Amino acid sequence: MKNRTLLAASLLIALAATACSSPSDPAPFDASTDLEARLEADTGVKWALLKDGAAAPRLLGPTHSVKLPGADHESQTRAFFANYGAALGPNSLSASLHLVEDQTGPDGTHDTTFEHRLPGTELPVFDARSAAHFGEDGAVRYIESALNFDLSKVPTKAAISEAQARTEADAQVMKSCEGAAVGEPVIALGGFPTGNGTVVLTYRVEYREGIGSCHAPTVFVDANSRSIVHMRQDATEIADTSRGGSFHHWNDASDIKALDVSRNPDASYELRTASSSPTVSTQYYAANGLRYPVRANALGSWDSLDKGTSVDAHYYATKALEYFRIVHGRNGLDGNGSPIVVVTHDNSKLNSDGRNAHYQSWSREVHIGDGGADRFPFSLSYDVLVHEMAHGVIAETSKLAYEGESGALNESFADVMGTTAEHWLPEMRGKADFRIGTRITKNGRGFRDMEQPLREGQPQVKFMWLPCGDLPSGANDNCGVHRYSGIPNRAFSLMTIGGSESEIVIPKGIGMEAARYVWFRAMTGLRNPRASFQEAAYAQIFEAATLGAETVAAIGCAWVAVGVLERSAFDRWGTVCKTRQVTSGCSYVQNGYACHESAPYAAYRCVNGSIAGGLNCRNEGETCRKRSATDFTAAVTYSGDLICNPR
Repeated sequence: MKNRTLLAASLLIALAATACSSPSDPAPFDASTDLEARLEADTGVKWALLKDGAAAPRLLGPTHSVKLPGADHESQTRAFFANYGAALGPNSLSASLHLVEDQTGPDGTHDTTFEHRLPGTELPVFDARSAAHFGEDGAVRYIESALNFDLSKVPTKAAISEAQARTEADAQVMKSCEGAAVGEPVIALGGFPTGNGTVVLTYRVEYREGIGSCHAPTVFVDANSRSIVHMRQDATEIADTSRGGSFHHWNDASDIKALDVSRNPDASYELRTASSSPTVSTQYYAANGLRYPVRANALGSWDSLDKGTSVDAHYYATKALEYFRIVHGRNGLDGNGSPIVVVTHDNSKLNSDGRNAHYQSWSREVHIGDGGADRFPFSLSYDVLVHEMAHGVIAETSKLAYEGESGALNESFADVMGTTAEHWLPEMRGKADFRIGTRITKNGRGFRDMEQPLREGQPQVKFMWLPCGDLPSGANDNCGVHRYSGIPNRAFSLMTIGGSESEIVIPKGIGMEAARYVWFRAMTGLRNPRASFQEAAYAQIFEAATLGAETVAAIGCAWVAVGVLERSAFDRWGTVCKTRQVTSGCSYVQNGYACHESAPYAAYRCVNGSIAGGLNCRNEGETCRKRSATDFTAAVTYSGDLICNPR
């Protein structure tokens, strides 16, 4: 009690100091003081701090429940940043906190989020938000900080005009997307945080419509030099369109669905929900690019229009919204019950000639392709509809950038929601598994296997991550968003049902109910659009604190098993991840590659636990790179070469 009283006093003093000082006044705290020690001394509990490559912590939270002093969540959060801001980065002295979210969720949890502005202006800092997340008991669960960027030297006046910025953006889009820009972009001026900790004044040029086969590119143009600072494609997809395969479609005579439809003034009927909120309108994509409502003159005749494709899409979309409402308390994708449009028969180039499905955040539309010679319509799979709508939830909450690790988290969250929804829906439970899209693929494998990502060519441990090196684009899968989603997907399967990966063993999983809660809370709660795997892992651990020590251990050790967290990360929680002796060869690596135990330059290729071939290092003197001293798992490059240690 004494320590918490001291915290209250120190924070109240900080509030007073903030109210009476100007941004140019010196910080009231010694930034050199060890932040972790200060927090423990003030609160009486240990804190975990995650820097994740930054100079100052990006995410931090208590290992046990603690409440912050203050009249409400906003004042508590402001006081925290005022008190500890100097230790969190230089931003605390040069930017104001602009409140953008302060709301309580249906489960009683609360999120308070601030946007940062360039000093003395209303210009936002893109992709940088600070937030506090509170449990239903009012205790703080964790804090996100974007104070590590120095904004004091960022120019606030642009040397080029919006028109000049658009010219540069158009040229980049035409180069990267092999086509001319479509429609007028939305342009905004603000700061863009780069990977080296600096902030550049940029124009953000957003193309809200697709361009050729590109999905809604966003280009950041330096407002002084006119150079391209960054580019990404912000729409999302269910599958990596570069990968083919054979596909499955069930032919079940009992597949009869009850639909919620509307009657039109002309006595026709339309696939538009009439009694539920939010409304779902199912439309079809015409050759001219327009969408038209799916209509019928008589009830019960919908399937005759397109062999049930639109029926499945409409039915599964409404069931997806039921899942988010009943299980997670979310009213629609945006939380406010806004209408959703499902577009079937989109066989356009933007939708990979029908061999894909994607979500358009700017229009809140889910687009479904008809498949093709080797794929059946994507609407046949409930988990695919949930997957796409989960992208919509992310677009309205954490806004995870669709590139690199944050994009892989975006994809993984959508996979997790699709899987947990399939285990939740009564009619699907008997068929539910940990694979995505099995009812589209002929061999039943689906697009991704969350238990064994290596089966579908995805890495399932972080050490196999290969740097992108280029601007995110469709050609490089936006720096691996589908490929590397296997890493968090594997963590999800481990924490849910248990198992082992590398030398780590999770003896007992936390179950589907706890897993879906932790993933939904953490992935929609994060406010850093470019959050990393480590940030997601820490956020899940903090969210699980109220579920008990065993749950925390299973979640944390799952992330340790896939190489995202170090074992030492759990010292603060008093948790030790269980280990087992790992053997070499295909007796351990069931599918993938294993370094040869006696020939250091070689590796086995393992298929179903048997040796099916091998690879050698390309250069003399190189040795196969093992995951650890006791783990002989090897990795290969995109082109199929063995990854080796240099001589």
